[in-house]
Amino acid sequence: MKKLGFALAVLGIFYLSYGGEKVNLNTIKDKKMIKCLSKYIKEHRTHVTMIINKNGERELHIPEEYVEYCKKKTKN
Repeated sequence: MKKLGFALAVLGIFYLSYGGEKVNLNTIKDKKMIKCLSKYIKEHRTHVTMIINKNGERELHIPEEYVEYCKKKTKN
């Protein structure tokens, strides 16, 4: 019973850490946007999630809020 509880706790932590909408980093083509995101990640010590898709390819996903922040910043 303890093992089941532990497994559920680990899965719950993983689920909560992934929370929110994510954007595939490969879909962003604007160089200014990528520079802004890179700077944002370094300054705020945030993370990017790597996911292996159905084809076995690696994809980097970044929270949508970071992208929205950089959209506002690069507009100005």
